[in-house]
Amino acid sequence: MAGRVTSDIKRPWRPKVQEHRSELDFNWLRFSHARVPIARKRAVLRATPDIETALEQIGLLPVNAGGHTITDALVALAPLRRDRLWLEDKARMIVGLTSPAFPERLRQIVDPPVLFYMEGQAVNWGRPAVAVVGTRNPTPSGEEFAFLLAYGLAQQGIIVVSGLARGIDSAAHEGALAAGGQTVAVCATGLDSVYPRENRRLAERIKTGGSLLSEFQIGTTVRRHHFPQRNRLISGLTQGTVVVEAGSRSGSLITARMAAEQGRTVFAVPGSVSSPLSKGVNALLRDGARLVETVADITDELSLVPAITRAERPRQRPGLAPASLMDAIDDVPTPIDRLVRRTGLTVAEVSAILLSMELNGDVTRVAGGFVKSMPPSGP
Repeated sequence: MAGRVTSDIKRPWRPKVQEHRSELDFNWLRFSHARVPIARKRAVLRATPDIETALEQIGLLPVNAGGHTITDALVALAPLRRDRLWLEDKARMIVGLTSPAFPERLRQIVDPPVLFYMEGQAVNWGRPAVAVVGTRNPTPSGEEFAFLLAYGLAQQGIIVVSGLARGIDSAAHEGALAAGGQTVAVCATGLDSVYPRENRRLAERIKTGGSLLSEFQIGTTVRRHHFPQRNRLISGLTQGTVVVEAGSRSGSLITARMAAEQGRTVFAVPGSVSSPLSKGVNALLRDGARLVETVADITDELSLVPAITRAERPRQRPGLAPASLMDAIDDVPTPIDRLVRRTGLTVAEVSAILLSMELNGDVTRVAGGFVKSMPPSGP
């Protein structure tokens, strides 16, 4: 065709001018996808916080530099394109290591990610954050405790961080959401997929009251070694990690170990010596983890003050009547499922009310359920 000019030179891919994402995002993606050891990337960013200068340091010119350079071959272009397409949704973002939006707690660990991906609501990382983790196959009482603990933390304005796994992780996310608080799910896959698949609805709900977060590029599927790698972010984003139930080989113990190595406080919920799910947490307690029975055990140890005032806390929905629930509690230990049957409320509603009643001293937790608190003995 007349007037057509062809060239064998392959030019580096550039974002379209009409795309709404900034050149800064594109530079971060090029830096992240460069075929350079991550240790070198971290070292460059520590010495050179400016991303364009950092690109030059690893052998890549800034995107606005004229001409073509052979060093552009260092960038993996196909994953870069996937990330750019994913970022077209305004509810999604990337946060680079030297960005002001990067959580300071995470920046302090030895091996922070060069960048991470987020989808959902903005998170105020200036607030306190606590991780709640545990087994994927909990007992009913362990799942309930994780829910109540996360509910209480969220009521105090504390961000609840977990890993979106089945069991304790899911209960922790659910508890924070039920309290109207913020929860962050740190994923071991790219954010274009949810694992496990059964938690897709939970992931959607988390995005409305918190955020999904991952260091893995878009298109990354389930890989076994990514789960322990992900765990360092769960502990690194928080001031303390609580392990609710865990066997002797639970992945939650990896999170606890990483928290200790990062100088963060490790908490454990004691369990029966006869339960396999108590072996891991009881071992943590023997090794010096802080024992947890209430939310106050965490907030007192970490010297956390409520991040929101009582007036700002979400109110219970109409129809949740603590008085009628109190009437349903016997003077002997009363399991949650019995209270559900007696009141007609859901498990989540009963758990939420019981937490408030427990914090007020109206009921107390014992093995097997809740009982009315005993009145103080007279003189």
